[in-house]
Amino acid sequence: MLLLKMAKDSLERITNIEAAREGVSEAKELEQLRRELRERAILLTQFVDSALLLRSEGVKLTVSPNIADVIDTTANVSTRFAEAPKAATLTRGKRWTGLLDKLEESGKQLAADQERDWRIFFESSFFGGAPPEQRKLIMARTPENLKQLELYTLLFKSFGQYRKKAPQTGEGFNELRDLSKQLEQVKFQEDVPQSVRLFFEATSTGAGLELLTPDVVEWLRENNLLRSYVVRAKAN
Repeated sequence: MLLLKMAKDSLERITNIEAAREGVSEAKELEQLRRELRERAILLTQFVDSALLLRSEGVKLTVSPNIADVIDTTANVSTRFAEAPKAATLTRGKRWTGLLDKLEESGKQLAADQERDWRIFFESSFFGGAPPEQRKLIMARTPENLKQLELYTLLFKSFGQYRKKAPQTGEGFNELRDLSKQLEQVKFQEDVPQSVRLFFEATSTGAGLELLTPDVVEWLRENNLLRSYVVRAKAN
């Protein structure tokens, strides 16, 4: 992380240097170079800021091996420019294009590393239950389970957004932890007898009387649901 901070500081140093302006042509060329550097520096700085936040929240981050090379190149260009603050100093040979290429490649590497590191941390640190679609397939469709599924689906939708992208603020991390805790507290009726499970699966289309076994009636009575169902004859 120290290497990332050094890279960020070096980039800011180059961006903020007051270049000697020798005529309109020199000024325009320097401004063009500044824009090129800024485009890459902004992206890299965003990843550095994100890395600092992730580390403060306990995420173990990978330090890319090419960071040291980026720092050396940045420091070298910065030193040469400080000695002779002209556009030609930056563009001589492959100095400038080499710096831009390394900054761009470093940004891509940081993005890939952070994405992988966050995925590992997320899967090991937060709620790991099945998605609502899978939960729906295996649960008994009792009234209480359907109620819990509605809440579960709502929470999981917000929770799932963080699986793909890490929070960008401390408040976002607090929200993620709260969503994870709420999902863990959602409880489904797991010990439902098979006869009761079949009965509820059939109620959406109309359960036949053969499914209303004594076991089902007793379960409905114990769960205060007996009065929630009525018998209707099918039309001929």
